[in-house]
Amino acid sequence: MRNLSTAPQEARWNWRSGLAALLLTGFTAGLDTSASAQALYPPTGTVWDCVLSGNGQNGIAFITFANDQSLSGYQILSTSPKSPPSPDGRNLGGGTGRGISAGSANQASSTNLFGFAQVTGPWAYDSKGKVIGNWTMASGDGSTNGVTNSISFAATVVPGKRLTLVATTSNGKVTYKGVPYARTMPSLNGKWYGSKQANGQSFTEFYTFTSMADSNPFDAGHPDLASYPGIYFTADGQGPGYTLLGFSMVSSQKKTAFAFQSYAGGGTNGVLNASFGSMTTKGTLKATTAGIEEPDTAIHYTFLQPLPPPAAK
Repeated sequence: MRNLSTAPQEARWNWRSGLAALLLTGFTAGLDTSASAQALYPPTGTVWDCVLSGNGQNGIAFITFANDQSLSGYQILSTSPKSPPSPDGRNLGGGTGRGISAGSANQASSTNLFGFAQVTGPWAYDSKGKVIGNWTMASGDGSTNGVTNSISFAATVVPGKRLTLVATTSNGKVTYKGVPYARTMPSLNGKWYGSKQANGQSFTEFYTFTSMADSNPFDAGHPDLASYPGIYFTADGQGPGYTLLGFSMVSSQKKTAFAFQSYAGGGTNGVLNASFGSMTTKGTLKATTAGIEEPDTAIHYTFLQPLPPPAAK
C-alpha cells in the first residue's frame, strides 16, 4: 500500500478534490438543515389583539412578547354556565374587580375561570421553530381556597400579520387568534348603560368608562395597563341596589368583553360576571354579549350610550 505522501501528484489532487467535494457537500447540507431548523418567526414587536374560543371559553386578550423571552398582557375570559351550580368563585386582587372567578360542575374533572386577569410567563422556540410558553391563572386571594389553571401553549406566527396560539388548559384547548393591535375601533370613553338579563329578570346598569391610556388607577402595581388603550375601566357603576367596578376590552376584530364585580348594599363581598360578544360600529355604538355570573347563572347584556339630556331653555 502506497503512502499518500509518495503517491503521484495527480492522485493526491484527486483525493483532495474528492475530500473537498465531500466536505463542501456535507457542510452545505448541514447549512440547509440548520437553516430549516432555525427558520424562526419572532412574535416580538407587536401587541397581539386576540379573540379566544374553544371548549366553552371565549374572550379577548392583548399579549406582548418581549425580546428577553417573557410575555405579558391582559385578558377577559368568559364561559358558559354548567349544571349543577358550581361553588362560589373567589376574587383575585382584593376588591378592585381585577379578578377571575372559578366555577365548576365537577371540581375533579374541570375548572372554568372567568373574569379579568393579567397574563405573564416565559416563551421560547421549540426544536421546530414554533413559539411555546406558559402562564398561570389563579382565583382567590392567594389562599389555599383558590383554584389554579396552569396553561401551556404552542403558537405559529406570521410576523406583523397573524398569531395563532393554541393553549392547553384544565378545561381543554382554547385558541387565541391574534392580529396586530390597531386603533380602528371607536372609543368607549364616556357614559354607557347596560341592560342585563339574568334568571328571567332585566337589570339596568349605568357606568362611565375610561381608557387605561387616559387614566390608570392601578399605576402602582400595573403601570403597563396604560399601554393598552383598548382596555377600559369603570369605578362608578350603579345597578338597582348595587354598585359595580369593572373592565371592558375592545378588539379590532369587532369583538368586545366585559367583566364586572358588583357589591350589594355597600357590602364588601362582590359577585363577579364576565361576558363576551360583538361590537356594532356603524351608526349607534352597541355591544351585545353573553356569559356567566357566579355562581353559575347565564347572563346576556346589551350596552348602549345614553342620549344627552335636552339643553336647558
